[in-house]
Amino acid sequence: MPGSSNRDSGLSRLADPSLVLRNFQHDHGYAKAPAVVKDPGQKGISGQTANIIISSWRTSTQRQYSSYQRRWMEFCKSEGFSVFSPSIGNVLAFLTALIHTGLGYSALNSARSAISALILYDSRHTVGSNPLISRFMKGVFEIRPPQSRYTNIWDVSVVLQYLRTLHPLDALTLKDISHKLLMLIALVSAQRVQTIHMLDIRFLQETEHSYIFTIKGNIKQSKPGQKQRQVVLQHFPNDDKLSVFYVSKKYLEVTSKLRKTENALFISYVKPYHKVSKSTLARWLKQVMETAGINIDSFKAHSTRAASVSAAASTSLPIDVIIETAGWKSERTFAHYYNKPVVQATSSFATAVLTSKN
Repeated sequence: MPGSSNRDSGLSRLADPSLVLRNFQHDHGYAKAPAVVKDPGQKGISGQTANIIISSWRTSTQRQYSSYQRRWMEFCKSEGFSVFSPSIGNVLAFLTALIHTGLGYSALNSARSAISALILYDSRHTVGSNPLISRFMKGVFEIRPPQSRYTNIWDVSVVLQYLRTLHPLDALTLKDISHKLLMLIALVSAQRVQTIHMLDIRFLQETEHSYIFTIKGNIKQSKPGQKQRQVVLQHFPNDDKLSVFYVSKKYLEVTSKLRKTENALFISYVKPYHKVSKSTLARWLKQVMETAGINIDSFKAHSTRAASVSAAASTSLPIDVIIETAGWKSERTFAHYYNKPVVQATSSFATAVLTSKN
């Protein structure tokens, strides 16, 4: 057909992975061209299609992959390997080199996924699913098993005792009520800072004894076909001082005249009262923890999640309730990464010795 050779030429340019990769590096500052830019039949795909497929990688994943993709390209250049058509032995050599730099299983797994985004061997196997590489990764797991950040976790009751002192609500500054509400939401919902940051009063439903936020947008656990997650803030009848429902109601009342057109739940407690960042929320959590007496050199803001679910588990709450609330897929994630023994505020033995009569 007339002009078919020109169209084929255009498709070939789009199919050339090195050209696509350079374009993406130029546009975005890091490598993130997936294997789909070149299929086994050498048939190219359009740039628009490639962009849509690339959108399947979230920004955080793209940033994580970029470091390993750069290292892969540098390794290939130094060893004379093909970046896009390496042998399995080439890939194994790269992963082995990473082990010698001190990386563990989790980092190696990320590197494997990053390379898989660049290479497709056939219709059945990517780098990540190749049997030999899968066996290699099992060996890495045995040699350098993944380690969770914490071997134990702080006592939630210590922080709750501090939050009780932030009362009555009418006497609190906007800063104090902001901190109290944030920590209560983190503890009673077991959500990440990312999710709390997405709470929006436009998607808030109030009932007689609760506030229900519907999360609009993708969070870490979001999957295609999955219903939108909700964060439910229920009244705690046992102790009004710890009722996240009452604190939320007061916070919304206080901020209603300050937020103007701002719809994010959490706004700055100083002018111009704009939506705060995720890093600010994390800093607020650490400030509450430190004031309550938690060692923030050992525990970061994300530790509220482990502290919360560990406390819930200690009350014999059904595991399926914990998994559903926290948004995990399986009990394994909870058991390995989040269910931690609680660090006691004092040693019962030491207390007995120090309080004994001489």
